Amino acid sequence: MITEDTRCSDASALLGEPLAGTAALAWRWLFLEVREPWSRRGFPDCDLPRRVVARLQRLARDHAGVRVGFIRRPDRCEGPLTFFFADTSAEAPRVHAYELAEHAALLELDLDALILGQVDDGPAAYTDPLYMVCTHGLRDVCCARLGPPVYRAIEARAPGSAWQATHIGGHRFAATLLALPHGLCYGRVTPPEAGAIASAHARGRLYADLDRLRGRTCWPPHVQAAEVALRRETGDRDPDSVALVSDEEDGPERWRVTLRHPSGERALSLTRAPLDAAAPPSCGKPMKPPSAFSAASM
Repeated sequence: MITEDTRCSDASALLGEPLAGTAALAWRWLFLEVREPWSRRGFPDCDLPRRVVARLQRLARDHAGVRVGFIRRPDRCEGPLTFFFADTSAEAPRVHAYELAEHAALLELDLDALILGQVDDGPAAYTDPLYMVCTHGLRDVCCARLGPPVYRAIEARAPGSAWQATHIGGHRFAATLLALPHGLCYGRVTPPEAGAIASAHARGRLYADLDRLRGRTCWPPHVQAAEVALRRETGDRDPDSVALVSDEEDGPERWRVTLRHPSGERALSLTRAPLDAAAPPSCGKPMKPPSAFSAASM
């Protein structure tokens, strides 16, 4: 029985809430290593230099699709700080990595040019898969409980590829992780699955179990759900094989989405409706019915 005292991740799993179409909408991710304890909000409620906070806030305000997060690794207590910029646009996903002597050194980077794609890849280009695992316990205890084992499992399979991260959206789907550069978000990941996800992405493939795929963060939720539905139909696990052709509203909570695939263009009808049962959307929050997408080929 689900009550308001049920952990949100347990309630979502018991309810059988589908994951397709639940990833955050953001296609430009800025991840800054912050070793100090994270606040409940993470950014911008932090002890970073004021000018750094102001710069990051301006970037999020001036550029569409920007989201700022903090990252850390338990084994890194000193030395240079890492900053990642990821553009997860489906057409040309890319990651740039920088080492900073201090947080204030972030002000020396031309982040506007970086966001706009006006910086050559050069030595800052980062070509290996990256995994940002939410372990933001002050935001929701489910992430503190389920995130660290997943982080450790990825590190055991692909050392140096995983980072612990602040909130990336959807703690009721913990353990949740963001796979870069493609911005593919997975949920309800177990430690054994985490290692398998890392192995699949190292081979340039999505994880086989699409029940764990929440969506691609560069697309709105209904397009995320359409991609998952198309992949279920075709069995395709190539992260670069699907492109968005068109996206039209077709009534309240209804959309028509056309995707391009090696097999040809596919049109899908998407509908979002609440489930019949309720659950807490976050630990301690009042219960309400979550919504889920259904997809049909046209």
